[in-house]
Amino acid sequence: HNAVVPPKLIDGANSHLDLEGTDPSDAYAFAYLRSLGVSWGQLRVLRSALPLWTTCGLEPGWELLQRGSVRSMLRRPTLDYLRQRLQVGPGDVYGMLKTHTRLSTYDACDKLLPT
Repeated sequence: HNAVVPPKLIDGANSHLDLEGTDPSDAYAFAYLRSLGVSWGQLRVLRSALPLWTTCGLEPGWELLQRGSVRSMLRRPTLDYLRQRLQVGPGDVYGMLKTHTRLSTYDACDKLLPT
């Protein structure tokens, strides 16, 4: 069964749940749950209790592209490594990329692993 979620709910998920830097499918999933009757407060509790429900978006937005040299597609292993190593969420990783755009060119397997 294909669920059609109104764009207004997807925008609401982004604003109510602070989903900056997450994959667009995360906003869609939370908006779908909202359409089923789950309140924004309950969704905030779920997001806080299960932080790995959200993932970092792989496509750099125009905001990143305007700041310097950025890969056209971000690397999932590098983003996941940064999240786990620093124990931060997708929004924090996105903020680091905005400040240090060269992070997008790093490879978790070659340059980020401890020696």
